[in-house]
Amino acid sequence: MNSQSILFDLDDTLIHCNKYYKNVLDTFIELMKDWFGDYGISKQQLKEKQLEIDIHLVEKHGFSAGHFPLSLVKTYDFFCKITPIEINKTKKKLLKELGETVYSKDVEAYPKMYETLEKLRADGHHLHLYTGGEDAIQYKKIKHLGLEEYFEKRIYITRHKTVHALKDIVMKQQLEVKETWMIGNSLRTDVKPSLQVGLNTIHIPCETEWKYNIVELNIKPKSLFYTITSLHEVPGYIDQGINKRVVNE
Repeated sequence: MNSQSILFDLDDTLIHCNKYYKNVLDTFIELMKDWFGDYGISKQQLKEKQLEIDIHLVEKHGFSAGHFPLSLVKTYDFFCKITPIEINKTKKKLLKELGETVYSKDVEAYPKMYETLEKLRADGHHLHLYTGGEDAIQYKKIKHLGLEEYFEKRIYITRHKTVHALKDIVMKQQLEVKETWMIGNSLRTDVKPSLQVGLNTIHIPCETEWKYNIVELNIKPKSLFYTITSLHEVPGYIDQGINKRVVNE
């Protein structure tokens, strides 16, 4: 078996993430509806404005810990400005603290995560973890689930998951492009950069995807590209890809 280098995304590829944000957003929308509903503000308007602000903050600051709580506060500020309601510092503090609760959750692994990593490691592949966020928050998740056992020092955390960040990893780790795979859920930060670099790519769509992650690809893959439905399928597609390349060579 040809040894491959496999880069895994973390959030919503190996572990649950979006569902924790959704739970907080549901609470946020109910609070905001109570505060602004009498002025004709709908839940849909609240959701759309929060999403707009959240995406703007991520594009500007990357995956910082402060962007999500700040998006709730800024959404509140916006609707205060277009209604007669005066800004209340206590409510702003409440929303900031509500947003921060997403970082205090005990994260949950996706089904078959450990079995998948065990299989790939047993097959002789080199596992890497490439995730967006802040070191303290991401390492807390990694340690909670014991993922250092599989990735050791091959863990890369950045606020901006871009084609340049991915190229930098490939170069510094001296990875062979034809024998390297990127596995992730995000079309924007996992799949598109991987295709641009020319890596083999596996897309595992998330059940409820964040709108920021959805982009048009419009890229003709230079290497292997698969879209699958679940994490535990990864080893089989890696094997299939290796065999396909051997036949073609």
